Amino acid sequence: MEPTRVAARSLVNEDRIDVMQKGNVLSKEQEYRGPIRLRLCLSKH
Repeated sequence: MEPTRVAARSLVNEDRIDVMQKGNVLSKEQEYRGPIRLRLCLSKH
């Protein structure tokens, strides 16, 4: 599972996806523990 989390972190840093846990978007600095969901980034930059 760790390679998936590393890839997700890379996409988060590019503002391409959001990582969610329990319905909340996790910040870029948070550690990802337990089940996570990935979605296309909805934020406008």
